[in-house]
Amino acid sequence: MGTIIALLYLKQAKLSCLTHSSACNLIGIIYWERYEKLKDNKDLLMAQKYFDKAIEINSCHKESLLMRGAIHFHEAKLDDAILDFQKVVEYYPEHVSAHYNIASCKVGLGKFDEAIRYFEKAINFNMKRAEVAQFSIGYCYFIKKEMEHAKAYFNVALNNGYLEAEMYIKKIEEMEKYAGN
Repeated sequence: MGTIIALLYLKQAKLSCLTHSSACNLIGIIYWERYEKLKDNKDLLMAQKYFDKAIEINSCHKESLLMRGAIHFHEAKLDDAILDFQKVVEYYPEHVSAHYNIASCKVGLGKFDEAIRYFEKAINFNMKRAEVAQFSIGYCYFIKKEMEHAKAYFNVALNNGYLEAEMYIKKIEEMEKYAGN
């Protein structure tokens, strides 16, 4: 109910605040949160509309670019998502989430070598949960069937607390055992 009230107040005030990218971004976030709860595509469209408006007002509005990229990712429009995340990197070269998100899109497109490079950049820029990117790099190598590299990254991720990596390490060990390595 609080979200609806906030949205109503913002919509009433929007005539005066739609020239401010942060206000448009905030309205977009409220619609995004409503979409996540209710799964109503109208909310998703409204969220994108307000993120578009924020970016129209301020082409380097980081939060709106990230959120619009997330919407594109959610809709499997990975090339569009990459464009938004790359725009963030253009203005904020060490933005960890933007690098990580580009990498995730590259995985979705099957561009594993490019994904690995972006995951490594996210780690190098002190990603708070580096084990997630380490696991993701391991996964890229796993898909590429470069099991030695995959196992090394899965071990690093596991040692840093990413428990799901253990399952992949066991899969690789089973494959090695079956292959006679």
